[in-house]
Amino acid sequence: MSHTVGPWAAADAEWIMSQRTGMGFRYFPVRGAGQTWDICNVFADEDDDEMLANVRLVSVAPELLEACKEMAGILHAMVKGGADPYLDVIRRAEGRSDA
Repeated sequence: MSHTVGPWAAADAEWIMSQRTGMGFRYFPVRGAGQTWDICNVFADEDDDEMLANVRLVSVAPELLEACKEMAGILHAMVKGGADPYLDVIRRAEGRSDA
């Protein structure tokens, strides 16, 4: 199985109310291009700056994966075995490893 094709983007902040506690939570849904369903939701806590940084990181995940694959290919061509640790991370991101 593969991930949702990018690009991904964070939608505007939304609120959800806990039925159990009655507390509200702010979150940012991250969606794929043209999608109306959420890939994931990043919830706010005390530190909105950290939440926003997480939203930015998650929303560019497909682009980061492609950049890593490209750079691993370049490194592999330059140094035999030099890309091996990075290839393992890429395999895990793609669900091709037990690690």
